[in-house]
Amino acid sequence: MADEDEDIDIPLSKLNSQLNGDTFSYKDFINFHLQSETSVEDESILYVFHPKYFQKLPSLLDNTPKRTLANYIAFQIVFFFSEYSSDDIRKLTIGNSSKPNRTDEQECLQISKTLMPMAIGRLFVDRYFPPLSRRHVSKMVEMIRLAYSSTIDQNVWMDENTLLYALVK
Repeated sequence: MADEDEDIDIPLSKLNSQLNGDTFSYKDFINFHLQSETSVEDESILYVFHPKYFQKLPSLLDNTPKRTLANYIAFQIVFFFSEYSSDDIRKLTIGNSSKPNRTDEQECLQISKTLMPMAIGRLFVDRYFPPLSRRHVSKMVEMIRLAYSSTIDQNVWMDENTLLYALVK
C-alpha cells in the first residue's frame, strides 16, 4: 500500500481489498453516484488522492450512530439548498456573515450561472462579441483541432483503438 498519504493509481477491484477489506463497496458507491448508463468496472483504474481517508471511511461509517449520519446528511441537503431558499433560511445558514443580501435579479443570475454556465456564456458571446472576433476564434479553434489531429496521426506509441478514440474526441 502507499506510504502515509501518498496518492496512488489502483484498479477498482483492488480498492476494497487493499484499502479497507470488504466492509464497503466503492464500486457500488461510485456507480450509484454516477447515475448514468456509464459505470465503472473492476478493471477501471482509479487515481486515489489521500488513501488514508478511504481506509478510515468504512470504520467511521460503521462506528457513527445512524442518527448522527442522518442528521449530517439532512444538514448538508438543507445547507446546499439554502442558497436558493427564503431569506430566513439563508440567514440561518450564513449567520452574521458579511455576505450582502442579493436582489432577486442577482439571485436568479447566480442560480442560472451555476446550473447553466455554458448557455450563459454562449448568450454573453452572442450578445457582446463582435461577429468578426467570433469568426477569428472559430478559425483559431479549427486550426488547433487540425494541429491536434495531425499530432495524433503521427503518434507511434498509441494502439489503433486509442488513436481513433483520441481523433473522435
